[in-house]
Amino acid sequence: MGLEHDGGIDPKVFEIVGGYRTFINERPALLSLLYDINMLPEQTVSMQGAIRLAAFCEVWKKGEDGELADAAKPQKTGLDVDALAQEIRRVDGNHSLGAGALAEALMPFLQKATSSTEETRRSPCSRPYGPAASPAGPAA
Repeated sequence: MGLEHDGGIDPKVFEIVGGYRTFINERPALLSLLYDINMLPEQTVSMQGAIRLAAFCEVWKKGEDGELADAAKPQKTGLDVDALAQEIRRVDGNHSLGAGALAEALMPFLQKATSSTEETRRSPCSRPYGPAASPAGPAA
């Protein structure tokens, strides 16, 4: 069952989709994905669908050519996952706390862990300044 022009579908749909038929058929992974999301050329009957299919194929092409931007790498929090797991075991080893109570019990650990990371990330220029920021406090 191919895409035969039956008069109800805009001929431009056939023109757009036809330009990607070989591209799609030569890439089993792309063909499988389009099948899974009901976006095969045979299922594309509207201009909107044809444009989406064309855009999808163009992005796929850029990915094959290495022209897509790299995904952003997750920012390291400096939080030691093993230490966090140990703290969870310490405060709720028998799993009796609810979510709120567990979060509250973990706050001192998390505040200490994140404040030490913030201090290492903070530049000298980002410190507060002025009378209120001096160690002795504001002048009286």
